Amino acid sequence: INGRLRAPKEEDRYKLLVQPGSKLRFDLLAERAGSPLDGVLVLRNEAGAQLVRGDDQPGTLDPGLEYTVPE
Repeated sequence: INGRLRAPKEEDRYKLLVQPGSKLRFDLLAERAGSPLDGVLVLRNEAGAQLVRGDDQPGTLDPGLEYTVPE
């Protein structure tokens, strides 16, 4: 997925169809590509409740997260 933010505090949201038991991995590439963006990744369920949040990974401001979809 490729997104672009144009203003501070702006969000991009994407809806994904997933299968139970699937292992998901998300990695935001910003600082490592020379961008000043300090992003955060948030995975939500269909009701909008936060399931997991990913912030800075070791050695970078770029966030990442891993999540296994419940059965």
